[in-house]
This record gives sequence, C-alpha cells and structure tokens, in this order.
Amino acid sequence: MVRDGFRLLVALLVVVAGVGAVGTAGAAQPAAPGDTAAVAEPAAATNDAIAQENCSFPVTVEDAKGNEITLDERPDSVVALQPSAAQTMWEIGGQGQVTGMAVSRYTEYLDGRDNVTDISQDDGVSVNVETVVATEADLVLAPNSTPDETISQVRNAGMTVYEFREAGSLDDIYEKTNRTGRLTGNCEGAAETVDRMQTEIRVVNEAISGEDAAPLYYQMGGGYTPGEGTFINHIIELGGGENIAVAAGVEGYGQLSGEVIIEQNPEWIMVSRQMGLQESEALSGTTAVQEDQVIEVNANYLTQPGPRVVVPISQIAESIHPEAYEEANVSVRGEAEINGSNSSGETTTTVENGGETDSDGDGESDSDGQPGMGAGAAVAALVAALALAGRR
Repeated sequence: MVRDGFRLLVALLVVVAGVGAVGTAGAAQPAAPGDTAAVAEPAAATNDAIAQENCSFPVTVEDAKGNEITLDERPDSVVALQPSAAQTMWEIGGQGQVTGMAVSRYTEYLDGRDNVTDISQDDGVSVNVETVVATEADLVLAPNSTPDETISQVRNAGMTVYEFREAGSLDDIYEKTNRTGRLTGNCEGAAETVDRMQTEIRVVNEAISGEDAAPLYYQMGGGYTPGEGTFINHIIELGGGENIAVAAGVEGYGQLSGEVIIEQNPEWIMVSRQMGLQESEALSGTTAVQEDQVIEVNANYLTQPGPRVVVPISQIAESIHPEAYEEANVSVRGEAEINGSNSSGETTTTVENGGETDSDGDGESDSDGQPGMGAGAAVAALVAALALAGRR
C-alpha cells in the first residue's frame, strides 16, 4: 500500500510542476543572501472599509469563479467544505453558525467541533455530498481545494455555495477572512482577526529586520521537502529562514539526498509535531541536530490557509532570533498587552518558548496538515501520511 501511495505521490508531483509557482501578490520577493523577507501589509483603507460596513443583508457578492451569490439574510447555518474555512469561522467568532464541517484529525484543534455534522468521508478530507445536502445549510463555504465536481453537485442540489480563490500570500488570507466575515455577518470579528494577524506579522518583520536568514530544512517524510514556488517556502522566508531546498534548486515538492543535506548543513530543522524528527545519518552531523535546533509546528496551521498560519511564521522567527523577537514583541504590542490581555480583554495570539497559544486560549493540537492550498498542500499531506504508514 505504501508503494502504491508513493506512485500516487509521483503523479501528484507532476501535477504540481505543471501548476507553476504559488502567487505571492502583496508579499516580498525571496530575500537575497544575508537579507530577510518581509510581508507587505494590505492598505489600511481596505480593512477600514470592511470594518465600517454595517454587515446588513441582503448582500450580493461575486465568488472566485464569477458566480453571483446573493444572501437575503444573515445565514443561520453554514457548512465549511474544507478545514481552512472552518478555522476561519472559529477565528472570527462564527463557530456557532457552523452546522457541517470535516470532523477529523485536520480540525481537532477547533474546540466544540464535535457538536456539528461531519461532512467528510473516511479519509477526513473528501466531502460527502449527501451529508452536506442533508444539512440544508443557508451557505456553503468552498475553499479552492474543493473539487469542481463536488461544488457542482452541491449547487445542483439547490444550495448556495461561495467558492474562494487560491490563497498564495498572507494578503490573500486577510482578504479571505474579511470576505468570510461579510458573507456570514461577522464583519467586526473578521476585521479584529485580520488586525491580530497583522500585528503578529509586524512583530516578525521588526524581529528579523537586519538579521541574517538562517539555513532551514523542513522535513516532511520520505525525503520530500517544499522548494521554490510553494506556500510553505513562503512561510519559511517570512519567518526569517533560508530554505535549503531552494538553495539546492528544488522547485515545488521534491526530495533531498543525504549528500545534499550534509552539504547544505541546515542550522535549523522544522518538523510537524505529529511526526517529530525522523533521524538519519545525514542529519546527525548537521548543526541543527548537533545544537538541538528543531522547530516543531502544527502542520494544520502550516498548510491550511486560515488565520492561524501566522503561528508557524512566528515560531520560526522567535526560534531563530529569540532576543530580537522579544524586543520586537514589546515594541509592537507593549508590556501590558504581552503580560496579560489587550485593551478589549481578549487573549492575543502569541508564541512563547516555541509553544502556541490560539486566540481563544484553548491551545492547539499536534495533528498533521490538511490539504488547503491546492495541489501543493495535498502533496504535503500525502507525504506525511505515507511517512506515517511506513513507520507503522
């Protein structure tokens, strides 16, 4: 079974190669040696305009495929076809409206998810159309990774579906968050969520400004790792890391031999918390292993295009430049907010000692990543699953 899985992985890699690089509109270009990448934040007017909307209904919007979607009133029931959409609903305060979503290891970090209908197949990813239709939800949120056939079947059943475009940058995730808020009547919550994200990114930008990027290797399993043109590489660079796969000429998702890893000698290794570090002879002599410089991230946050994507970015920055991150955190947030809560009394999204605290203060899970950024993230999830299968 594992052998068949790797055959499928090769086929998926071919597909990814044909897709091209992930768009990074509004984001910095890859950093030159010795420099660090920074995130270009969206114009303040964009967020202000959305925050000032009265979120009244009816509302008519156009989705990523040019379909005109009209909602006569605020939807009482919402189905999220992919975990990233569910994550966004939770973050903007709309979890009470969610009546259907994937209840699987890809969403186990969402508190209260067991109270909704599980619309996923046994794999925890594929959508059960009959179950979706049975919810009779007022609105169905469909991230770009949802198959066109699935969306057509749900629409043909008479349900209102909004399709999102692919998220290739943080700006895209800001936009997606605000659009979700407008569709579901949670404009204020969405604006606050985007503001929290942007604040954390300002901390990261200040922390890595003027610092050297550190060579970093993201171990996915089976020898695979993300290279140029992947969203995960974008995240690594935003956090102040220099992806050794890019330096080795990897595009999309590819494999690195032990010889290349030894030659590149990463100072840091990033792994998913579920899989942990897979030790090898090549890695044993690297600076990262010798100095125990391993960053463990929640792969769900890394691969789902939702608000929590800022958590692994912050983890990378804080791990590589701890003192600079601490100073930047105080500079941007202020002592009072770091030591307690912000002016509204809410717990903020922060990263402390490599651990994660979500915006609800409920902690996080150690599950592996959900395909949420198109074919590239699907490959990432498949690699992780095959690696785990091989270990069993």
